[in-house]
Formats: sequence, structure tokens, C-alpha cells
Amino acid sequence: MATYIHKHGPDNGTISLQEYELGISDAAYMYSNLTGTIQKLRCGYADNAGQVGGLNPGDIFMKTGQDQVVSDTNVTFNDKVTATTFVGDLTGTATKAKYADLAENYEADSDYETGTVLFYGYNTEVSIDGEIFAGVTSDKPGYLMNSDADFEYTACIALKGRIPVKITGEANRGDVIIVDRDNKGFGKIGDVSDINTKDFIGICINGTIDGFAEIKV
Repeated sequence: MATYIHKHGPDNGTISLQEYELGISDAAYMYSNLTGTIQKLRCGYADNAGQVGGLNPGDIFMKTGQDQVVSDTNVTFNDKVTATTFVGDLTGTATKAKYADLAENYEADSDYETGTVLFYGYNTEVSIDGEIFAGVTSDKPGYLMNSDADFEYTACIALKGRIPVKITGEANRGDVIIVDRDNKGFGKIGDVSDINTKDFIGICINGTIDGFAEIKV
């Protein structure tokens, strides 16, 4: 989400529009419907957002690039217009992520639901059939690598973080979860000695709900 605010005015309070055009880009401008036709409004001479070139409050409004109207005639810096923004290469510092795992896209041999335990495949990168455990599928990673992968089937594999995992049996917080080799696509409860084995998936953070347990991998 990107936040659009006035680029020249004060830090707070009512925006002063004199010789300014509201918005950083075409995604956020003042608009007028005074003539019955919505038009972009150049704010050349005005005292505040409620009085623009002789217009009355109610004759002006804000909208985003997706035509979301913000019907507040006394626009202040606390009235932020938001819209989804797509950019090319972006350099910056990420301080938060909405979801809780780091993941990467791999070539798969089928579509797999979230929480499926997969192996390194014989004919594709990952599969439900195999010998060496590869990871568990995630549908909402906080950060996704190899996002432009163009495979017939793609499996998003969680590499680190917390994810739901399909398991057999009932797990409790603190349980060790390992690959269930008797039930394809599932994990199961192991013991502490399994942590250093190739079948170790992670530690259960929250107990089983509807066949899934939240696991720290």
C-alpha cells in the first residue's frame, strides 16, 4: 500500500492549497463535480480545502487512481488516500511483513494445497513423491523469492518462519514435527532425537486445528 499526502503543505492541520496541486501523482488529486462532469481540479488560488476558486464545500472531493472517493471537504494530513502501487526495482529497508514466512517458488508436478509436506522430486524440483524432505507449501509468504518462476505447476516452499502443516494425529505446543512417511503430504509427532534427522520439519507453536498445526520451521 502506498500513502499519498500533500507534498508542500504543513505537517498537520488543514491543507493550504494556494498554488499547489493536491497529490503526488495522478493517483491522488482534488476533483470537481460542479458541472456534473468529474474533472481534475487545479488548486491555484484558495485559502483551504473547502474553498477552491469560489467553489463551495461539497463541490470538491478526493479520489484515488481506482476511483475510490474520499468525501471529506475539510481534507487534512490525517485524511490519507491509499491505493495499491506497483513499482519496478525497489531499493529500501523493510521493517515489517504482513505474513510470517520466507518462501521460494519451485517447479512441482502438481498443484498442492497449503501445508503439504513435499520432497525433492524425481522429475521435477519438488513432489509429494520422493526420498529427501524438501519443505512445506505456503500460500501467503511474508517474502517470496523466485516469484517470476514460469512453471506448469509451482509450489511455494516455506524456508523459514511459521506455517500451517498438515499432520496426522493431534499435536500440542512444543511437539517435534517430522515427516510422516506412511501418509504422503503429512507430518507427524516425533521426539527430540528426531531434530537432527533429515525428516525434521519444525516445532509445533500451536496445537492441531482441523488437521493443521502451526509449525516453526
